[in-house]
Amino acid sequence: MFFTMRLFLASKSASRKFLLEDAKIPFTVVNQDADEHFCDWGIPVEQLVLSIARHKLSHAELPSGIEGERAIVVTADTLVQDLAGVVYGKPEDRADAVRQLRALRNGLRVVTGMWVDRRRFSDGVWVSERLESNLSGGTAVLALSDADIERYLDTAPFALSVAGSLLVDGYGAQFVKEVHGSWTGMLGLAIPELTAIIRQLEDL
Repeated sequence: MFFTMRLFLASKSASRKFLLEDAKIPFTVVNQDADEHFCDWGIPVEQLVLSIARHKLSHAELPSGIEGERAIVVTADTLVQDLAGVVYGKPEDRADAVRQLRALRNGLRVVTGMWVDRRRFSDGVWVSERLESNLSGGTAVLALSDADIERYLDTAPFALSVAGSLLVDGYGAQFVKEVHGSWTGMLGLAIPELTAIIRQLEDL
């Protein structure tokens, strides 16, 4: 995938990095230290993921550029809901991960909010020129017994670093019976929508 602007991914997510690499989209990971607890967790999940992703965008630490250079900055956030509408973020520990997976195995919804920011380097700083957002995700049904949950967490301990303790790809894919919606959005970054937004921003 060829783009004329540099792409910065302000995310610590291994899944998002893998998705960009798999799509052959060149990118550079930059740090962001946003504290998600400052966001309002009482708002609807669609607003919440966009709010968290926007908070991350404001904390992205970009390297210096060349005067007049333009670049794309991408942030995203993913949350999971059970059938009762309860929202799950990253688990606090293994016991919390077990609790989350037991609640989600009867059915779940994944929502990912993404912000894409075109910036220009001017007078020593990156200035935002145009912001675009996107919501994606889908629903899934799992086949996950208590024994499966323990084995899953033993085999994929990095599940403790994702929303709902849920990995629907890799080792975790064997427990997914049914999926509806955006597959890449459920993994953390809606690639078709991202490429369309980048092309749009490059044409402005």
